[in-house]
Amino acid sequence: GVAWVQATVVLRRRYLERFQRELGEGRVTTASIGRLDLASAEVLVAGLGSSSVREVLAALDVLSGSGRLGLVPALILYHPDPTVVRAAFRLLSRSERPDVDALLPFLLRHPDDQVRALAAERWAGGGHPPDALRATLDDPSPKVRASALVALSNGAGGGDALAELAAIAAGPDLQARRALAW
Repeated sequence: GVAWVQATVVLRRRYLERFQRELGEGRVTTASIGRLDLASAEVLVAGLGSSSVREVLAALDVLSGSGRLGLVPALILYHPDPTVVRAAFRLLSRSERPDVDALLPFLLRHPDDQVRALAAERWAGGGHPPDALRATLDDPSPKVRASALVALSNGAGGGDALAELAAIAAGPDLQARRALAW
């Protein structure tokens, strides 16, 4: 019995070391690990703080695929790489997360235009007043402006925004129409 316990401890440690190594290489998938145990979840949450974009994206993917997005802190939206922020924001936006909604004002000032556009899309659903979103209508990015217009058109008094959306859709500016389609 003692030998079995000792063998289990040794194998468990080696499993977690290999899991960490494969996560760092981006080779961990939901299908390859099956059901997540506590130690594996801890490794994945630790992987969210990695400087390797591949490792962070793999950890996000596995946590999402295993239904454990509640373990992903909203602070991941402060990650320096916009690819990580966009992926995390898309995943976290699927559910009601007040901690994510609290970061929307910060995300509207993000250097990446897609992040700003995603934040504008979620703005009204996050319980923020539409007046603050109107400031993004002057954003240099057509994606951000279009996303803000779509979000504003869903609220009360969205007639002006709908009229602007119709003008963009019928207008000659190809880049603005593509942003609206996006």
